[in-house]
Amino acid sequence: AQAILAPPLGLPQDPARAAAARRPTQQHRPRTPCCCRGTRAMGNCCGNRPEDQADKDEKFGNGSKDLSEGPAAKTRGCTDIVWIPIFAAAWVLFLIVTFAGMLNGNPSKLYSPRDFSGAYCGVEENWNNGPNLVNTPTLSFTMNVTSTVELLMKQAVCSAPAAKVLTEGNSFFDPLLETQEERDAYLCNCCIQPCGGCDASIAVEDFTDATALVDTMQAKLAELTDFSNAASLFSTGGANADMFSTSAFWEEATKYFNLVCVTDCSVDYTTIDGATDPRTFTYSPPKDNNLYAVWNTLLKAPSSNTMATDVSQLLNSSFTFQALPISMCPYDPQFCVPFPGVQYTELQGSSLYCTFDFAGEVVDAIGDVAASALESIGVTSITSAGVTELGKMAGDFLSAIDAFI
Repeated sequence: AQAILAPPLGLPQDPARAAAARRPTQQHRPRTPCCCRGTRAMGNCCGNRPEDQADKDEKFGNGSKDLSEGPAAKTRGCTDIVWIPIFAAAWVLFLIVTFAGMLNGNPSKLYSPRDFSGAYCGVEENWNNGPNLVNTPTLSFTMNVTSTVELLMKQAVCSAPAAKVLTEGNSFFDPLLETQEERDAYLCNCCIQPCGGCDASIAVEDFTDATALVDTMQAKLAELTDFSNAASLFSTGGANADMFSTSAFWEEATKYFNLVCVTDCSVDYTTIDGATDPRTFTYSPPKDNNLYAVWNTLLKAPSSNTMATDVSQLLNSSFTFQALPISMCPYDPQFCVPFPGVQYTELQGSSLYCTFDFAGEVVDAIGDVAASALESIGVTSITSAGVTELGKMAGDFLSAIDAFI
């Protein structure tokens, strides 16, 4: 073989070919004894060869580090035994706390719905001396009167007839606002005159005389306070068409509805007709509203001031709402005013949550397609708000996670 691979005389030898020439051919390689073929196991083949033992010592080491017989060497044993009773004690403490929570707590709070104030539906004792809701396990909706009526309140209080009574008077009666500072503040809050706190005028219809103001406002408020007018509230031909007949209202459903706990999803504006203990709620602006003082000034105008009579009577008579009985809605009357024309049905898969469902008379007035579209928009608005709130809760937990560790 070397002769065949040798280069001709006078030529340099190729190192690769020379190395190949020095390797034994297949016929000259040492053969493994037949007794060991296919029987190699655990590093042993017909007895331990010295080279096998050397390879094993080099790979696994000797003594206590020898893993040739598996990881469970004879020299291994339990360590840190003192932590076993500590671990067991931790489990015992965990079980004690769990049982104490079950006995003294209320596990139903883990799945019960929560109302606008955070109280749990179907629970007797709520945080911060909250209402007893044990008989009202279902989460539904009522009218947020403050948000719904705010624009109508501004339209009445900031109208031209009201402004004249408050800031000008006539030859027989002085203006109801006695100081120039009060008048300037009123004109600014109503955006009647330019000021730093006013970006634009209020986008509502104004009136030239008190009669037009009273007639228009009474028609608008009647659709909210008289349930027999429920069909016209959402109609494009109703007095409130500019506000309630558009999708913009339902896109802000969380603004105009309260989340409250009621007996079941059948509780709505039609329930009051058969109630034995109905209630009423008379609207007034929140005390932090810039027009709160002006509202009360008009409301309590002297009866002798005939100039203010029409506006004062409007505020005293047209802003009173019917409210659900306390047995069905265990809150103050202002949180239990049902929304005319809006009924509710159980959310699919849960009897504890209600969703929007227009009354038949409203569907007849606005059509099936419009009713379905508005219902869908309202549900989407409420659902989006719920997802946002859940995300906020998760963010708050992450921010305070150090306190839980």
